[in-house]
Amino acid sequence: MIPVALTGDQSRTREGIREHVETGQIEGLSTINFELVAKKRILKQLRGKKNLFTLEIKKDYQELKRRLNKTPLITDFIKNNMVASQAILSILNKKGNYNDFLLKVDKDAAYSWENDYLDKTLTFITSEFLSGKRIHELLLLQKLLDNGVSSRPELEKLVVDNGSYCNDDVLDSVERILTLEYYKPKSYDEKNDKEKNKTEFAKLGGQALIEISNNKEYRFNKEISKSLENNHGFKNLFVDVIKAGLLNARKYDKENIFTIEKRYTRSDVNRLLNWQRKIPAQSIGGYFIENGYCPIFVTYVKSNDIDDSIKYEDRFISNSKIHCYTKNGRKLGQGETLKMFAGVSEGDPELTYLLFVKRSDAEDDDEFVYLGTGKVISNSLRQEYRKIDKKGKLVNTPIVSYDLKLDTPISLTRYRMLTERSNE
Repeated sequence: MIPVALTGDQSRTREGIREHVETGQIEGLSTINFELVAKKRILKQLRGKKNLFTLEIKKDYQELKRRLNKTPLITDFIKNNMVASQAILSILNKKGNYNDFLLKVDKDAAYSWENDYLDKTLTFITSEFLSGKRIHELLLLQKLLDNGVSSRPELEKLVVDNGSYCNDDVLDSVERILTLEYYKPKSYDEKNDKEKNKTEFAKLGGQALIEISNNKEYRFNKEISKSLENNHGFKNLFVDVIKAGLLNARKYDKENIFTIEKRYTRSDVNRLLNWQRKIPAQSIGGYFIENGYCPIFVTYVKSNDIDDSIKYEDRFISNSKIHCYTKNGRKLGQGETLKMFAGVSEGDPELTYLLFVKRSDAEDDDEFVYLGTGKVISNSLRQEYRKIDKKGKLVNTPIVSYDLKLDTPISLTRYRMLTERSNE
């Protein structure tokens, strides 16, 4: 495969190869012209929905199985520096877990159980915690695997002893997530059974993974406790996700919510900022204001296929300043902008602004690179108008533009990666 051969990247992920291409030399190429041609060719191959790495991942699995003389688990791939965790599951057609992967690549090694809830639980902990982007839930789950019971004070001590950031907001968030309350939509109690079954809460199990007593003691629910005790296959895969997540967590700055230069989805940001419930990614869009934070998501090169009404012209002015836009229909000093820019003119903004950027929609993934916090420059706020086609008629639509100055300038390598036209 050309991308792997020219970059030497073994993660089997688009972003891994893209990072090699954009931030380092291409293996075996020394002249600028050849490297530029190879770079464009590799980036072109990375586009498209088809998984480029399925065959390689299957071969890696068989190689590791032969080497270890056993069915490899996710932790084995990590310890042997073979295939990134997210890549292992990327060959599935929908969200799943490692048993689904085994069913696809080595059916005889897969486990079977009649209880659909166990499968949903494995998918839940895999999708939310395997990446290691926040260690707090992993520490609690590991403690419960070891002791069967824990408590909020003990969780707080575990987190602090680990050197990770800790406060009531994040502990409350951990509880909401592990009881799955976070995944209930606002109107959940008003829905009928058919509608409830379509919610993410139901798809992830429909009941609390962790039960919390009145005195804040934590335990696995009875069904999970029983399965961990009696079902070897389920326990093996459950434990593997927790161990793999803890290994992956080493790549992140545990003292801060986000790690600069790491990738996050809108859903990751939603969860890590301790929001009360999960908000659909499409509702977050280019930014969202909640809980004292305003994460800003910028797709630098817009696809030709998207509607002109959302084709905002965000652009870097330098490696420490970016020109951004609100959503359409916003006016300075009215409605949402009062909240979004509160305190900016006085030099004491009420919100913390966080910048997440990806180069283009052609990257075919939902992850943005975190570039840090910033401050809105008060004298940059401008009321503008855009002509937008509405039912065949051009309508002058208000929008507000502003400059965000990053607290820490981004690296010149990243800056060029995002802004150079040669990266098309």
